[in-house]
Amino acid sequence: MMIWGGIGNGGPLADGAAYDPGSDRWRNLPAAGTLSARSGHVPIWTDKELLVWGGRSATSDLADGAAYNPASDRWRPMPASPLSPRNSMAAVWTGREALYWGGRSGNNFFADGAAYDPGSGSWRGLAASPLSGRSTLTAAWTGEEMLVWGGGTASGFFADGAAYNPASNTWRLIPAAPVAGRIGAATVWTGRELVVWGGGGRSGHLADGAAYDLGAGKWRVLAPAPIGSRGGHAWAWTGQEMLIWGGGDRERMNDGARYSPVSNRWELLPASPLRPRSTLSVAWTGKLLLLWGGQAGAGSPTESASDGARFSP
Repeated sequence: MMIWGGIGNGGPLADGAAYDPGSDRWRNLPAAGTLSARSGHVPIWTDKELLVWGGRSATSDLADGAAYNPASDRWRPMPASPLSPRNSMAAVWTGREALYWGGRSGNNFFADGAAYDPGSGSWRGLAASPLSGRSTLTAAWTGEEMLVWGGGTASGFFADGAAYNPASNTWRLIPAAPVAGRIGAATVWTGRELVVWGGGGRSGHLADGAAYDLGAGKWRVLAPAPIGSRGGHAWAWTGQEMLIWGGGDRERMNDGARYSPVSNRWELLPASPLRPRSTLSVAWTGKLLLLWGGQAGAGSPTESASDGARFSP
């Protein structure tokens, strides 16, 4: 698990660390060169490097990035991007390219995107999307397409989505979901379905979800969850279940649940040793759910946590 950047008690950060669950030890990452402190970026793991691009500093949005190689313990700068500075965009790794789409800068919400190929060190623009500009949307890679769904602007929330095929550089719309538009939904790809749950919408935080069957081109509504409405929660896909933990509504939470798309059933997770928190970091190792950091405590002001926990399903 690698952590870099984010927001601390004093503002955006430019440091990081790596956690080895085998030894249960942390190590500091080296300084990231000219990469400035930021939050709102979407880190991508390529199976070789951690890519950090975009985000927001204390004063402005950013359009630069860098790649960290844990084998050499070194950073390298990414080349200049064709995209304007932004934060809260969608991002996925295809096995060859990092795809970025959407995001915002102030009250400007973007509907463009670009692909970065670490092998060639080059960027290319994505074809024009059929979706309107938005930020804090969800994204998943199916093996052939990037699915993007939901998101919002200063004036509303979306329940529509689209699929982008990098091989043909084409988009296609997917049907609107049978749930309300939202930002920050938990999102996993099961190998068959795109599953979304929770997040924030026009009426506040939500506790419902839906699954889109890519082959059938249809949505279904998820069974009711045993946990309350929330945003800023952590999620992961284990290969069989979607795990949800933490987040917040009127207060931050430290409960969670697991959802099986095969049985369409939920089950509560056991009690956690962590304090209630939201906007935390999460990773799935293949055996363990790793949780770290976040904005902790049950009230205000916020406190940036520096502890974590691991859960074995």
